[in-house]
Amino acid sequence: MSDATTISSYDTAIVTGGGGTLGSAISLELARLGYKRVAIVDFDVEKSRTVAGKISSEVPTAEIVCIDADLTDPAAPSAIVSRLLEPGRRISCIVNNAAANRRGGAGELARSDWDLVMSMNIGAPMYLCQAAIPHWRETGAGASVVNITSRAWLAGSGVAYSASKAGLVGLTHALSVELGPLGVRVNAVGPSYIESPFNGIVKTEEELQRIGEVQRRMTSLGRLGTAQDVAHMVAFLASEKAKFITGETIYVAGGAQLPPNANASRAYGL
Repeated sequence: MSDATTISSYDTAIVTGGGGTLGSAISLELARLGYKRVAIVDFDVEKSRTVAGKISSEVPTAEIVCIDADLTDPAAPSAIVSRLLEPGRRISCIVNNAAANRRGGAGELARSDWDLVMSMNIGAPMYLCQAAIPHWRETGAGASVVNITSRAWLAGSGVAYSASKAGLVGLTHALSVELGPLGVRVNAVGPSYIESPFNGIVKTEEELQRIGEVQRRMTSLGRLGTAQDVAHMVAFLASEKAKFITGETIYVAGGAQLPPNANASRAYGL
C-alpha cells in the first residue's frame, strides 16, 4: 500500500446539503482546491443546479454532479456512493454538511422531530461513511471526512440540534480512530452563528436579528462568521496540507466557542 495518508490527487468530493449557503461555499472552495469532481447532494434539485452552474462558470475544469437525495432514507448513502464509484474514480472527500433542525424544547418536542434531526445530523454522516468503507479499504488511497458540527452544542441551544451536533463530535472521534488505518482522516468544523435561510426554520425574523447582534458581540473579532470562513477551513482539512490532522474539532467561531468570559459579558452589555 502507498502512503495512504497522502492524497496524491483530488478526485471526487461529496458535499451533502451542497445547495445551501454553507454547502455551496464549500463545494466551490473544493473545486477551487482542485477536486476533479464535486458531487452536490441535496433534496432541492433546482438549487443544486444553480450552484453547479455558478461553480462551473468559475472552475470549468471541475466536473459538478447534482444528486437528488433524501439522506434520511436508509438506502440513500449506498446509492450515492455506488453512483459515484465509476471505474478509475475514487471518493477522496466527504463533507457531511446537511442538517435538520426543529423548534421545541424538551417539554414539547415531538418524537418525530427528534428522530428526524438525529437521522439527518448524525445518522446520515455515519451511514455515508459506512457505505464508503469498502471502497476505502480496497483502494488504500486515503481520504478526508469533514463533519460540520456547530458551536451550538457547547451552549445547549435547542435540545435536538445541540444533542445531534454533540453526537457528531463523538462520531468524529470514533471514526478517526477506526478509519485511521485506512488512511482516512476524520475531522469536524464547528461554525458559530452564520446568517443563512437555515436559521429561519426555527426562528422568526425578529429573533434572528436579535440573535445575530448578540452573536456578533460574543466574538473577540466583532463580526459574524461567513460561509466562506467555514469553506476555507473545510478545504484546508480536505487538502494535503492537513494530512497529519485527524480527530479534531476546529471552531470557526471568532472566539465565541470559548467559556463564559469578557466576550459573553460584552454580548449582553455587562
